[in-house]
Amino acid sequence: MTFSVDQVRYEMNQIFNYLPSDIERLPKYRILLTNVVSTWSIEMVDILKEIVEFLAKNNISLFVSRQMFSDLCLKVLPWLPYPQSKLLAHFMKEKMQSREADYDYHLSIICRHLSYIYEKEQNWNDAAHMLVSIPAESYYRFSTDYELELYLKIAYLYMAGDDPLLAEPYVKRASMAQAHTVNKSIQLNFKICEARLMDFRLEFIEAAQKYYELSHCPLFEENVRLTALKNMIVCTILSLQNGNIRIQFLKLLLKDERCQKFIELSILEKFCTFGIIIESEIGYIETLLLPHQKIKTDYGTPILIEAIAEHNILSIKKLYKSIRIESLGHLLKMKPEIAKIIAERMISEGRIKGAIDHTYGFIRFKFCLSVIIFRRIKSSTLRVVSDGKLDLVCSWYGITNEVIAKEQLEDLLRQKIQSAGLIVDKNIPFIAAFSDGILDDESLIEIKCSADAKELAPEDAIQSNKIKYCSIKDGTWYLKRNIDNYYYQVQGQLHISQKIIKYCYFCE
Repeated sequence: MTFSVDQVRYEMNQIFNYLPSDIERLPKYRILLTNVVSTWSIEMVDILKEIVEFLAKNNISLFVSRQMFSDLCLKVLPWLPYPQSKLLAHFMKEKMQSREADYDYHLSIICRHLSYIYEKEQNWNDAAHMLVSIPAESYYRFSTDYELELYLKIAYLYMAGDDPLLAEPYVKRASMAQAHTVNKSIQLNFKICEARLMDFRLEFIEAAQKYYELSHCPLFEENVRLTALKNMIVCTILSLQNGNIRIQFLKLLLKDERCQKFIELSILEKFCTFGIIIESEIGYIETLLLPHQKIKTDYGTPILIEAIAEHNILSIKKLYKSIRIESLGHLLKMKPEIAKIIAERMISEGRIKGAIDHTYGFIRFKFCLSVIIFRRIKSSTLRVVSDGKLDLVCSWYGITNEVIAKEQLEDLLRQKIQSAGLIVDKNIPFIAAFSDGILDDESLIEIKCSADAKELAPEDAIQSNKIKYCSIKDGTWYLKRNIDNYYYQVQGQLHISQKIIKYCYFCE
């Protein structure tokens, strides 16, 4: 037998009018509700709405309405498909709202049910709003644990909806209430929520510390610990202004073999030893970021790029005494003006010692160190290289422009130039030489960028005597002796490196 809306309305009125007491009416109402839901109808939601509207009337006693609403909340709403269940739940909430004090318990169930549906739909903010709308009067019916779980769930949903400002008050409420529970599960969930809030508020070093604790907590399942570890990696990399603590955390991560599941240990090692982080490695780290960790600064730079830029500036500081701002931007793969802003902030905050030379466009560092790479040794000859493609780049003056010139030379030779540091004489270790790079482990690279010749092509600069240490004969370039000591610098490099090096490319 199927029911219509009119038929159900008639049956409800008949029960109310012809049975003298609520004790007799209640079983009849329940039988009618059971019969309605046992036979599916396309009008099912409208029929159930009719029952709700009848029960919400003021002339229906609370003895009947409360028990019938309990049946609807606990049995019918979970049974209905989500779309129909959501429609009915909203209708019930609307009808009960005017008598909130009478139906606070039922409203709390309806709100939790709607929140559950919205969460399934990944409608995070509406899911949170439903829990927030639970009447406060219903709290007394439940334990402290219920209240704590409610606060934590609201905070979780707001953060899932990328709205940490709305989540924060509920984390604070939970922090005050969590001292009154002995439930370990709730206490652990509070710690997760607290760490996530710090993460969302971009308090990365504090969040990393919380994640570190969670990643080693044996009470969590393995997947939860691994998620906490991944979050710690990201937060540690993104953290700024906390140099010593950050390095300590990076060293802890480097020792944790589980990190290999998320990031190459060579990248972590670079962070620990101030190696230059290259573009491909940045792309690798980007895959670990959560949506809120992809935000940009006021001048449009992603916070990951800014964190990497700060790290790379610390690396560059150890290699150069000074660097042209334009070259720094080129190294950092960002606009020079942005690189300047970042460097200025680091200097003003005392994280690096140096000064900006606004007149000549340089950043001058203090207390710089050189990287030392020890090499074995071999006999060699000398090559001098020039090409029109290098003219504009190599004419920039100063050692700070060597990076750009080196990239142009790589394009010309179609080979990768490896970094080189101090090459130490095997037999006389207090004698050493420094080159600008090594090619194929058999050739040294020596680059000069002459300030006097910055407006000229190299050939013109030699002819006009702006470049004094080179000469051209029959189209071949030669290094002059006894001029600026460059000839002897190259010969010294070749002698000290001995058998491993065959050539030196001297580039102007």
